This record gives sequence, structure tokens and C-alpha cells, in this order.
Amino acid sequence: MKAVLSPLVLKDFAIVESRFEFVPQSDDVDDIEVLFNAYSIDLDFEYSKNEHFIANAVRVMINHPEDSNKLAGYSLMVEGTSIFEFKDSDELTLEDKASLMNYSGLSITINQIRGFITALTSYAPFGRYNLPTIDVNDLLSQKHAIMEKDKESESK
Repeated sequence: MKAVLSPLVLKDFAIVESRFEFVPQSDDVDDIEVLFNAYSIDLDFEYSKNEHFIANAVRVMINHPEDSNKLAGYSLMVEGTSIFEFKDSDELTLEDKASLMNYSGLSITINQIRGFITALTSYAPFGRYNLPTIDVNDLLSQKHAIMEKDKESESK
């Protein structure tokens, strides 16, 4: 099959901040996969744009709980930014552009961060950590709810 290129073009990606910590275990870890699956994952994202491009910043925090102890293994925080532009942008509606950024752009940035985390942890004591597949629809719903709540707070 011949692939049709998307009008959303990834121009660049960069890791702008990262922290990695190995958390020693107090007991023997029998199954690394079970441990990795128990990690909390927190993800946030935001967009910015100018007349030339749209930037998408995504922050992923893994096993980085604010209110409890970290599990053994890895604790990570990674923030990455993707720069996108639209090819043939005059032919796209604002809704089409928003949809491409929200679904494709966000997924692309998360996947870039996933690759970084996989490469980084491949040299660590417990081996490679693969960021699980993320439900982008749920992320967008949560972000929308937070934005609505913030709007209500500002109007009071």
C-alpha cells in the first residue's frame, strides 16, 4: 500500500528536561514486569503557536508520586516538545487542524518520549522500561474537564 503523508508535519522534537532516579529495592523483586505495571503515570500537555509553527509540550512522570513513597526501580520525569507545521494549511479547516494536533500531534510527542525513556532505561539495572500505551481520548477528556473547571473558577 502506498502511504499518504499527513498534512501535519513534525519539524523537530527535543527533550527539554529529564530526571532519572534508580530507587533501590528493599526486598527481592520477583517479577520486574509486575513492578513496572504498578508504577503511577502522570501526563500533562499544552500547546503554543505563532505564525510559523505549533509547539506541543508533554510532561510524563513515572513512579513519581507526590503523596506516597516511590516503588523500587525507576522514577522518571521527562518533558519533550515537538514542533509542527501544516502543509497545505489553506485547505484545512480550524477543526481539522485542531483534530490533527490533538490526536496525531499528541500521540507523536508521546511516542518520541517513549523512545527516549526506552533508550535511557536500557542501560539501567532493571533493564528497559516501555511506557505503556496511553489512551489519548481519555487524556483529552481530562484536559477538557480541567480547562472547564479553571474557566468556572476564573468567572467567579
